[in-house]
Amino acid sequence: MKKVISIIIASLTSALLLASAVYAAYPSSRTELPEGSRLLDDKFIGEKNGWDGSEATGFAAAFDGRADTYYDPTSMGGEGCYCGVKLAEAAVLTKVCILPRKGQAARFEGASIQGSNDGKKWTTLWQSKSPGTEDKWETITQFKNNRGYRYYRYFNSENHGDIAELELYGYSVSGAYAAAGESVAVGEITVFLDANGGRVAAATVKTSFGGAYPALPEPDEREGYVFEGWYSHPDGGIRISEGSAVTKPENHTLYARWVNADGASGDASGDVVGGNTAVSPVPPVICITIALCAPAIAAIVIISRRQKKRQ
Repeated sequence: MKKVISIIIASLTSALLLASAVYAAYPSSRTELPEGSRLLDDKFIGEKNGWDGSEATGFAAAFDGRADTYYDPTSMGGEGCYCGVKLAEAAVLTKVCILPRKGQAARFEGASIQGSNDGKKWTTLWQSKSPGTEDKWETITQFKNNRGYRYYRYFNSENHGDIAELELYGYSVSGAYAAAGESVAVGEITVFLDANGGRVAAATVKTSFGGAYPALPEPDEREGYVFEGWYSHPDGGIRISEGSAVTKPENHTLYARWVNADGASGDASGDVVGGNTAVSPVPPVICITIALCAPAIAAIVIISRRQKKRQ
């Protein structure tokens, strides 16, 4: 019996280790995917060998889904000292998630995200003005000069800049918005405002792709409801406010989100008004562990029952 239990314990341990290995897959931040966006992972590029001269600390370590590995540049701000992605077609950033190297969060200060259309001339879209936080993902959703690029990179000219993980998300861009060389200046676009059952005095606002949304008018009061904000989609999406980055290159619509005045999110019939309820998914590591451990647990139960019968 002791031997059987030892085998079962060993099986459970192996199952847990396997589940952890499976779950440590890129991307690992579990961030919410912005509406209409995709993970920009066409081809990873950067410094092949890191500080210690090995590939283990090169650019690939920033895209392996593991918090215990890291990209360690060979110098601060040196030419070629970066990790990033090369895309098949230009894309506009909507979100970037960065996990600083464990124990080196202070080196995150000065970190920047840059874009290019030739891999040589780089434009800064965002830069950190403060150190990172230990064991915490840094999430960036506001960018400047965000007009669509084929190359994106993480780069730091002010600190050594080690990072554990880098995830870039965005919209693919084509036609007139895909530049051959530097980014193309984009003209004015119209944003339509759908009050979603309410009324708004100004039905449109003007802005430009790659710029920022101007002040957005608040709809007139709607009896029984409270205005929550403007969103990119009538059911879900991301909240848009003054200063939010314009990441759609064409005319588009924003939708009002309403909640019941009593705090419930919906109308009298139970229908959601411009919103949905998010349910936290069961982490994949838990599902995998349960699936792998089920046979061992069943064996324990069977053996226990047999032992009781013999007694």
